[in-house]
Amino acid sequence: MAGTAQTGVVLDIDGVLLRGGEAVPGAAEALQRLAAASPSLAYVFVTNGGGAPEALKAGVLAKALGVPELTPPDRILLSSSPMASLAPELGSARVLAVGRGPSDFVSGVLANYGFTNVVTAQDLLAECPFLVPQWTSNPSLMAADGAGEDAPGAAAPPTLASPDDPIEPFDAILIIHEPEDWGPVLQLLLDVLLSVDGSPSSRRQFPTTAKQPVPLYVANPDFAYTDAWAHPRLTSGAFLTCLTALYARATGGSQELEATLFGKPEATTYAYAEAMLRKVAGLAPALHIAGANAAGEAWTSILVHTGVFCGAPGENAADHPADHVVPSIVEAVDLILSKRR
Repeated sequence: MAGTAQTGVVLDIDGVLLRGGEAVPGAAEALQRLAAASPSLAYVFVTNGGGAPEALKAGVLAKALGVPELTPPDRILLSSSPMASLAPELGSARVLAVGRGPSDFVSGVLANYGFTNVVTAQDLLAECPFLVPQWTSNPSLMAADGAGEDAPGAAAPPTLASPDDPIEPFDAILIIHEPEDWGPVLQLLLDVLLSVDGSPSSRRQFPTTAKQPVPLYVANPDFAYTDAWAHPRLTSGAFLTCLTALYARATGGSQELEATLFGKPEATTYAYAEAMLRKVAGLAPALHIAGANAAGEAWTSILVHTGVFCGAPGENAADHPADHVVPSIVEAVDLILSKRR
């Protein structure tokens, strides 16, 4: 948010516009006021939710706010959206994908980003049930009716005769959302991360100087999020915390898990948001607390008290204090528009 003739605004969705899937009071009207200020003011939406098509999130937002013309998919930035930037390097690589939903849904999201050789955790469980024998009796964990085989971006699943058959190595791991059932997926990820070459069939011996065999990319570093329940709920950052602890224990503390993160407050997400704003109107953006503060003087942060932050009225965050603190999106828009006068 800058006091110039042209302004860009990045609006957080969860806790600012929506809470528990319902519109925050006054959110639709506030968005209409922002839209009325265009073309000199451009806006996009950002959320650490991810692992789904941007069009799906746009539909959820449109339904909740009742202004579909103001929430097109090309203005939606999910935590997983910047993974599209990996496609030029990894688009044809064999990647192990973790997400929420059926196998074809997960591989379809990555296909939209340009990945053509995706094996989901569900696929791997279905192909190699011996990797997690204590869980694979649960049909909800398996790829249903060959799901993933014909999905865009899905790899052709091999048929393994026995645990003695080698498993083809993976080149990377992409976590676009934490899975429904953490236990079996954590086991699969550890098998790949502890391997020699990305194949669960191999295993490094620790301690060792051999590095992590495949890169790990994770969308959404948030530990928790707000929903209808009064207290925050665990999300992808908590899943990564578990994986990190398990990796440290499995390596005897000799190695730390290395991961590239996408989503707020990572610089990759802010750069992507700025590119989206420039695509919309060629503007310099304003963003969100820690990332906005780190981005420099062109960015101004506004803390809205309807989100995950719990504090007294007017209280600022102690770890990453915002430039401004307001009760809700209504006052945030008042502030944005007043700075442009």
